[in-house]
Amino acid sequence: MFKLLSSQRGAMFSMDTRVALVIVSVLAGVVGTQVVSKIEKNRVESSDIGVQKIADALEEMFISTPGIDRTNFVNYTVLIPRTTVNLRDWVNGRVVTGNDVDYLKDSSLEKDPWGHDWMFGMCNTTINVGGTLFGVDNVVIYSSGPDKNYDSGISSDDGTTSVILRKDTEANCITDYTNWKPMSDDIGVKFSTIEHVKKAALETHRRAATVQKRLQEYERTLRIENKIFCATTANPELLHPRCDFNNDGAYQPGEEQNLNYFPNSIHDANDGVIAPNNYYYIPHGRAAVAPELDEVNDSDLLTLLNLPPSKYNTFPDLRRLCYRSNYNNVLKAPFTVKISYVTNCP
Repeated sequence: MFKLLSSQRGAMFSMDTRVALVIVSVLAGVVGTQVVSKIEKNRVESSDIGVQKIADALEEMFISTPGIDRTNFVNYTVLIPRTTVNLRDWVNGRVVTGNDVDYLKDSSLEKDPWGHDWMFGMCNTTINVGGTLFGVDNVVIYSSGPDKNYDSGISSDDGTTSVILRKDTEANCITDYTNWKPMSDDIGVKFSTIEHVKKAALETHRRAATVQKRLQEYERTLRIENKIFCATTANPELLHPRCDFNNDGAYQPGEEQNLNYFPNSIHDANDGVIAPNNYYYIPHGRAAVAPELDEVNDSDLLTLLNLPPSKYNTFPDLRRLCYRSNYNNVLKAPFTVKISYVTNCP
């Protein structure tokens, strides 16, 4: 009987051991699954953070780098200072040297957490602010996620094909950008520079309005100055064209109002009819203030108006002040000036 109990005890011990081993194996499987899940969770969180960092860097570059040539965006190329690069390469960290500014400062973002390239798509639209068109960048960037499949659209490296954001029309661009969202387990964001562009556009118009107001004050001051001079000076009929505008030797009060009292712009030669210099008021009763006697460029104009050229002559998106002093009715009062901020002043 003792032997029987001993053998039964051995059998029970063996069974207990097997049960324990099974429990240990199950626990090991649970722990292993938890570890893998935690790793994937960390990758997902890293992807969320990484894609936002890249989007922020791209947006900063678009907004703060005047040298970006948006006309080349159809091929995903931009002009980072001194270097033309493929944006797909830039996004994936393959272009990090030779630039004045490295907007993407985190080298760990060269790939997504699963070792794949970030997918990028962009299309461009325009908005009309006060009659002036301004370009808007619409961008999508995402990671293929844990399954490593790009389910939310694909763009070719050179940007010639895209099922993320279509470029053929602005309407399609707006539709695709509005409707885009990460599909399946993809992780991504989208951003548009439209709010920044609106703000910049309004600032452009504010500056133009300031220049225009100063011009009106300048013109009115000179007009009154000359009216008083012609009414009080001796022999105004001898002063042509300041008083005797018609040069007939007989001054008639008000003749001086036919002069153009706005500063003579160097751009007037492009208006089709060049206004002769004797249509512009040149002060004789006092010393002329430079550059009143000359054709003024846009910077000179700001100096005359006591406005800082550094603030009013150039805008961050490469638009420059363009002043034209005889835009309409170039040989007959009333004269019309035009103030605008453009990329090329005619």
